[in-house]
Amino acid sequence: MTTPQATITEARKISDHLIERERGNAGGNVELAIYRASQKYGVAASVLKSLRYRWRELKSIPAHVLEKLREIDEAQYEKQRKRLLHEIELAKLTASRLDPDISEPLEAEIERLGLLYPPMDEE
Repeated sequence: MTTPQATITEARKISDHLIERERGNAGGNVELAIYRASQKYGVAASVLKSLRYRWRELKSIPAHVLEKLREIDEAQYEKQRKRLLHEIELAKLTASRLDPDISEPLEAEIERLGLLYPPMDEE
């Protein structure tokens, strides 16, 4: 069973990550990044602000908010994984023209990093 504080901490980490991703697009302005993240991901700006500034005061977080943040986080992970696999494919194609033996080490690295399958959730 997960404690309320653990779920708040998880939600805070995800929301901080989303805000930081948008912060680069907002010229470093955190308030603008919160607004942009809210618009982009469909999570209320007040929720993101609470998780950023008042997370220690929170007693709980609604289940639907945590679930939404988890879905967003998983979608971001999958998007990044696909980008990385695409880059690896390009590297394999480029490198195989130069050195045909390069695809084997790349395949081993893909397997080592666990990029073929998403990581299992730790419970």
